[in-house]
Amino acid sequence: MQVKQLELDLWDLISTARQTPEDANLPMVFQLLDLTLVDLDMRSQLRIAGDAVSQIADLFCDRSSFLGSIGESGR
Repeated sequence: MQVKQLELDLWDLISTARQTPEDANLPMVFQLLDLTLVDLDMRSQLRIAGDAVSQIADLFCDRSSFLGSIGESGR
């Protein structure tokens, strides 16, 4: 049960981070990802890690777009 809750918390944290990428606590995202994966079998680890990496990459894109827009507005 705790593993499933950690997975739900991970998706919730990533979703919240994508809403405000400039304020995203990336170390917390990675820490929760690690905690979520630790007690899973390899197949589940790979599935969840793959989904998480994809969403985290999107978060980095969102964050970079936001920071780029700030840089452009300052010119």
